Order: sequence, then C-alpha cells, then structure tokens
Amino acid sequence: MPWTIDDVDKYHSGLSDEQKKKWVSIANSVLTTCVEKGGDESACAEKAIRTANARVDNQKQNKAVFSANMSKLVEQKQFDGKDYYVVPVVLICEGVHNDVFYSSEELGMLAESWNGRPVTRNHPVQVVSLDDGSEVEIPISANNPTVHERQTIGKLFNVFFDAPKLKGEAWIDIEKAKAVAQDVLELLEAEAQIEVSTGMFQFENAENGVWNNEDFSVVAHDIRPDHLAFLPDQKGACSWEDGGGA
Repeated sequence: MPWTIDDVDKYHSGLSDEQKKKWVSIANSVLTTCVEKGGDESACAEKAIRTANARVDNQKQNKAVFSANMSKLVEQKQFDGKDYYVVPVVLICEGVHNDVFYSSEELGMLAESWNGRPVTRNHPVQVVSLDDGSEVEIPISANNPTVHERQTIGKLFNVFFDAPKLKGEAWIDIEKAKAVAQDVLELLEAEAQIEVSTGMFQFENAENGVWNNEDFSVVAHDIRPDHLAFLPDQKGACSWEDGGGA
C-alpha cells in the first residue's frame, strides 16, 4: 500500500479503467485518514476496501438508473405524492471556473453526496448593508427554511461522475415551480437549454497553473455539496459552452 490500479481486480472485478482510478483514490484516501487518526493499519485497510467497493458500486447503480430513466429529455413522474419533471443535468465539468481549477479526482470523490441536495431558482443570497450605506449580496446555504420556501424547486438524484462530468437528475416539483419559478417551468416544458451552477463548500489552495490553455490561481479540494441552482436568465461558471447545464 498505497494501492494502484493494478491491485483493484483483487478486491473488485469488472471495473473500467476510470472506475479503477476512482476505487484507488477512495481507498487510499480512507486508509490514510484512518491511520492518521490512530487506527490499526490492517483494520483501516479493510475499512478502505469496503468503502471503495461500496462507493464505486453506488456510482455504477446511479449511472444505470440515470441511463434507464432518460429515454426523453424531460419526463413527468410522481414522487412522494407529487408530480415532478425529471431532467438530466451536468452539474459541473473538470476545468477552470472563475479562476478555480476543479479536478476530476475531486469532483468524483463524493459524487453520491449530491443526492438529495436542493435545486433552487438562482443561488440563495443574503443582502447585507455596509457602513457606507451600500448593499452587497452574500452567498448563503440553501438549507434553511426561508430559502426552501422562496427558491427551492426540487432535488437531485442519481448523481454520478462520468469523467470529466458530474451528471445526475434534477427532480423539479411542478406545483412549487409554478409558484416560485414559472420561467424555469416554461423552459423545461419547451425542453430548452437551461444554465446551472453548483453551490458548494470547498477548501482552496493558492496554486498557479494551466489547464487546457486556461490559467488558474486556485485549486479546489474537499468539496461538500450544498445545492444546484437553475439560472433561467444568467450564465453559469460551468456554462453550456463548457459542457454544463440542464
């Protein structure tokens, strides 16, 4: 240890090269964290293997469900007694967005943790007054009652990483969208392109580099999902031109 791609078949067969990379990344990360916290190396290795197997299998299952569901661009389904529009989305792609580099390794590390996260109309913000009398908008989490009431229109499900893209399904509550996001609803019913933008917490390292001829000065890591914003009249950082959107 650490494990390499050549070791994966001993613990999980039938994986693609990309899935093996994912398995190795998860297993080595779990092992390192466990040992650093004082765990026995043998017990930590068993935990790392179980965790990597479970996460890779979950990603495979989500991808299969996603593919099976998306026979049409927008489908109408029932969930929890309500009518929903189900639409495929690309949440974000590997690349440089707003001067920050998001790697495939980081985007794919906890892809399943996006499941159940809120879908909102635009990003939630709080207006703050400054001493000079001006006002600024501060981004906030979507996970509070006020945002849920005013902006939340659905949830994410069946999210998986299909390098270099983070993909999934946005389940849009039709009645709620009628009340707070009629413009989003009209775009969905027209099967039109919709810009999206990820809302997430992340740590950032100051690091200059170049990715696909794009300069960056920051690298994101340890990403924690909060929400996905539908942007009916704005352009996302990972836009349609970059490969993102609904």
